[in-house]
Amino acid sequence: MTKTIDISNFETEVSAAHLPIMADFYAEWCGPCAESAKMVNDIEKKTEGKMKVIRVDVDENAEICEKYCIKSVPTFIFFSDGEIQKQLTGCMDEEVFESEVDDFLGL
Repeated sequence: MTKTIDISNFETEVSAAHLPIMADFYAEWCGPCAESAKMVNDIEKKTEGKMKVIRVDVDENAEICEKYCIKSVPTFIFFSDGEIQKQLTGCMDEEVFESEVDDFLGL
């Protein structure tokens, strides 16, 4: 299940993770974010045990967004061992998104 993250637990979640992380930066008012939600849920199911998915509400977490230069949503940041490995911004075709995730995971 996707975990919603805030400033109090973001760094711990990312740095202490035993799996690669995909952070989904979203906003409740964002149409493309709502469109991407099903795709993110599908990816989470497909990569269970291989990657952890977390969600960050940009309106409630300005400090995190500033640190990672989040300028538009949805934005997806992929972390491994606490370091950014890849960043994607905007709505995209599910096939393209899956391909990007597979590439990140080395599948």
